[in-house]
Amino acid sequence: MKILIAEKPDGHPVDFFENFLNAFVGTLYNVVRDLREMKNLISNVFPKYVEPVVSGEFAHSDVVALWRHIAPYLKSAINNAYLGFVTNDHHSAGSQRLSATQSLRMKLLDLPFYTKYFLIASYLASYIAPKYDRRLFVKATLGKRSKKRNVIKIQNEKIESELLGAKSFSLDRLLAIFYAIVDEAGVNLTANLLAQVTSLVELKLLTALSDGNLDKPNYKCSVDKETIYAISKTVDFNIKKYLDVS
Repeated sequence: MKILIAEKPDGHPVDFFENFLNAFVGTLYNVVRDLREMKNLISNVFPKYVEPVVSGEFAHSDVVALWRHIAPYLKSAINNAYLGFVTNDHHSAGSQRLSATQSLRMKLLDLPFYTKYFLIASYLASYIAPKYDRRLFVKATLGKRSKKRNVIKIQNEKIESELLGAKSFSLDRLLAIFYAIVDEAGVNLTANLLAQVTSLVELKLLTALSDGNLDKPNYKCSVDKETIYAISKTVDFNIKKYLDVS
């Protein structure tokens, strides 16, 4: 903080810049520990932060309004930081989001083997109703489709699920689906495997949800359909057959 404050841009009070740094660095510090990267992020975001001040729209004291103004740029900076790169151009927020999405998919392809399977399992848990778990994930019944099933009803459920987005699931359900879909024999529940779940949360690929019960955490998958299909291909996992029959 002392190093960054010493490099305050001209034309702005020290306490104004220090307040910005306190919030900005506090938000990014968990994912950016490199001083040069932090400086690059600040050089990209701070000019956007002070734009309304320079134009006369806000005063230096309008901190709440300034942070609302900077929120989209800050979100983009955080996404870029998690992806391991910093943009130095001044493209629109839409272009930044597109670039972040493309880079995210590239990064995901390099995830460890079991981490990919945890992510696939989390996507299945988010978009498949629990009532289908036994039919889909118990090997004795997988692929056996009843002729009496109401196809229209199931198709409507699939459309509704996609419109409503990812649903929450328990850690127990995630682990059950993980074990059901992973082909490796002799996989045991270890702290190492559970650490993969923590890593996915830290990478913002899983969202941890709080329902007041810390002993039974819930999650939901934050990855889109195209990305999870790409990840599935890298481990030769046919995710489509699970989603098509759910």
